[in-house]
Amino acid sequence: MTPVHASLKTHPGTRMRNSLVLLISVLLTAPLATTAQPQEAEDLYRAFLSTDTIHADRFIRKHPSWDGRGVVIAVLDTGVDMGMPGLLKTTTGEPKVIVARDFSGQGEVVLEDPDEEENAEGNILRAGDIWVTGHGSLDTTGGKAVWKLGALNESSMKNGAVRDLNDNGTTNDVFAILAHPGKDGAWTAHVDTDGDHDMSDEKPLHSFELHQESFVLRGADPGKSTPRLHMALHIDDDGERAEVHFDDGGHGTHVAGIAAGHRLQGQDNFHGIAPGAQVMSLKIGNNALAGGATTTASKKKALQFAADWARDNDRIVVMNMSYGIGSEVEGDSDIDVLLTEVLQDVPWRLSMSTSAGNAGPGLSTVGQPAASDLAFTAAAALTRENSVGLYSSDIGRDRIFAFSSRGGELAKPTATLPGAAASTVPPFMSRDVMAGTSMAAPQGAGAHALLLSAAMASGIEVHNGMLRRALRHSARPLKGYTVLDQGGGMVHVPAAWKLLKRLARSAEAKQVLGYALSTESPQSADGESPAAYWRTGTHVPPRHRPQTWSVTPIFPEDTSVKDREAFYAAYTLESDVAWLVPRSRKMYLRGEGGGEVAVSWRPDKLQNAGLHVGRIFATPAGGPSGQKGTAFELVASAVIPETFTEDNAHRHVWRGERIAPCEITRHFVLVPPGATRMTLDLRLDDDTPGWARLEIFQPDGHRPLLGNRVAETVSGGHVQVSVDGPELLPGTWEVDIYGSFRNPTPVKTTLDARFDGLSVEGFDGLSISAGEDPTAVGTVTNQFNRPFHGTITGEIDSFQRSDSHDVEGDTLQIPFSVDSSVRSVSFDLRMDPWDYARFTDVAVNILDSSGAAVSKGGFSSRRALVSLRNAAPGSYRLEVIGALTHADRGEWSVSIVERHRTREKVPMTMQH
Repeated sequence: MTPVHASLKTHPGTRMRNSLVLLISVLLTAPLATTAQPQEAEDLYRAFLSTDTIHADRFIRKHPSWDGRGVVIAVLDTGVDMGMPGLLKTTTGEPKVIVARDFSGQGEVVLEDPDEEENAEGNILRAGDIWVTGHGSLDTTGGKAVWKLGALNESSMKNGAVRDLNDNGTTNDVFAILAHPGKDGAWTAHVDTDGDHDMSDEKPLHSFELHQESFVLRGADPGKSTPRLHMALHIDDDGERAEVHFDDGGHGTHVAGIAAGHRLQGQDNFHGIAPGAQVMSLKIGNNALAGGATTTASKKKALQFAADWARDNDRIVVMNMSYGIGSEVEGDSDIDVLLTEVLQDVPWRLSMSTSAGNAGPGLSTVGQPAASDLAFTAAAALTRENSVGLYSSDIGRDRIFAFSSRGGELAKPTATLPGAAASTVPPFMSRDVMAGTSMAAPQGAGAHALLLSAAMASGIEVHNGMLRRALRHSARPLKGYTVLDQGGGMVHVPAAWKLLKRLARSAEAKQVLGYALSTESPQSADGESPAAYWRTGTHVPPRHRPQTWSVTPIFPEDTSVKDREAFYAAYTLESDVAWLVPRSRKMYLRGEGGGEVAVSWRPDKLQNAGLHVGRIFATPAGGPSGQKGTAFELVASAVIPETFTEDNAHRHVWRGERIAPCEITRHFVLVPPGATRMTLDLRLDDDTPGWARLEIFQPDGHRPLLGNRVAETVSGGHVQVSVDGPELLPGTWEVDIYGSFRNPTPVKTTLDARFDGLSVEGFDGLSISAGEDPTAVGTVTNQFNRPFHGTITGEIDSFQRSDSHDVEGDTLQIPFSVDSSVRSVSFDLRMDPWDYARFTDVAVNILDSSGAAVSKGGFSSRRALVSLRNAAPGSYRLEVIGALTHADRGEWSVSIVERHRTREKVPMTMQH
């Protein structure tokens, strides 16, 4: 999927995929470090990359050797630039990055058997258009050399973020790769780093994991050009294929620095969460696609590689995946299931920290693979310290970022961590601050590494379920947020270590990785989900009809049948709210068959409109009560909306709400029968400078495709949004107001929501005579019992065609053309939820006749919109590139509405 990071702007901007990146330079100079004492410098740097919010710094100060050493953090991302300060060495002097692989295909080079020829340069090796000389001077261990030849072509990077790989002012260079078997049987390669075809001046290189060798591409004048990227090679055992690994997105390098950086920017006291950990870079994103989208099976290959590597090398690996797209079938997508299977297969050596997503603040927005039962899922907070240090604003206290995805059908996120940081970036990037759940997940990966380092040093063996449980149930809840916003709360590493030691003494905790939960949930695609999520108007289950959860223990895959059958655990059940009561206070599970918990709702205690969230904690016998002793928890939520009827003229106004910086207020509105338009009006009080944004979510948790939603006092402090026609889906909509984290004080808002009920039917044909305007004939009906005052007008401003496409493989291409009468072209693409659940990404490009991308987009839910604005006449191609989780999953379908908007509008006469 796309990297999960978010845009933080003082002004509105368009939203691509999951989000945009805000990059802000933070200058960290040597004098800054030398003028402060070590502890003072460390305190200063925490304002740029917080290590104290989760108390990682305190944990390491108390136990200096428990800094992640012995643990490998696998970064599944856009790649990691291993040549940057902060990613060179661990705290013990070992190489920081020890593996670099590319599973995205972006850096793939086919190696062929070359022919030996003579040309003006002398004796050369040639494979097609690729040729090199100077090979005779290379050490090939004696005897006749076996050569393989291929090349990395700059032209293949034309749709990427870095098109001029060697900074020489051109984008058509060819960098040959000449490989031959080495003395030890492993392949040795020489890369033509200066593109002059002469290999005699190039150093020998091996697969990176063997000797951690990297290289840079040199411009025509090395004195004037600077390295853009540090690169690494991997050569297959058969010598048929090479991978050139690099990070031309910057996201993976930034993530690696947060998780495990040591001496970031070359500063002695500037570190990531686990500076003693090593890193492996498993590139899954192709940066020629929008957002660095994944490609077919790239996530699967990376997951399997990490699992096999951990097992084969007997090393503990913490995976970080700050990549994802929205969920449609929560927990049941192909990548959710695959991730659960991998973590179940290698539980004692492998764990996963993943980003919740940036589709918040709406409910039911946690993405995939964050929905996996066994993944640790990170929500993102903006700390007060980071808001001052990175953005020169003061939010008063730590707050959950508005963009951080929320739970609903899922009892996710797992916990919360800081989601903004200055960190390492590749040389081509000058700005080094990013924000998003992408930045929270590596904090979680670092926390895993610290706990695992401590466990190894203490002789304690733990599995991924114990880690996830310890981090969630020792976390510190943030005031004003529900479990659907923050999970257990802000991670607290010392408290997690204390709880982990207790779990290591628990037979129940050792035996199970977690519990698979399922209950009735009307919003879910199949009617069931891990959490009870009722967003069904004003209805919740009546008291006499219990809500029942099935509870099934998840065992490590290698647990014997005998041990599975011998499993037995008894639990006490305790609710934290008065309206959710277990029918029995006790239960037990025996074997792997699972059990059930019946719970009664108390609707009489849910009268107020808004979100109501409750939990039932299941505590094993002999353990402490409450959150810290929890084995599993049953999460239930009910959304009670405001209703719109004739009695209130289908209107509701929320006046005088004061919204603090970086805070949201939630409102829920139930679309009344007969409504055809919803209008939302947001106004700000002139006395409270700043801005606020309307965040609108459909009943399924997705955003409608709307325009500007920002109201600023400097520009009138008013914004109006309308949703009508087929976009106005029936059910309960969520309308949130977000106060900018840059606001100097709380803003005072008024939100006016109203519905109209004009239905238009019969305009299904045009009658046009020579010299006359187009005329449409139909019927307009007022569904509501109140008069309508206004006029009805019409015009033709576009033409469109619709089609459904069945696709074999992973790519669909549709040619189209634009003439001078067309101003813009847009494509509205939709997929079936279960088809969409087969993908880890679906990228969408509009390519011109040369193959250059003139517009990029993609699916962050099962619907996507990509547009070509100010279209020049010519031939184009729509390209839909689906990244299937499994390469062999067969045919899939997508429906596409292609709309051409004309430069001139044609007025219509409306007869009714």
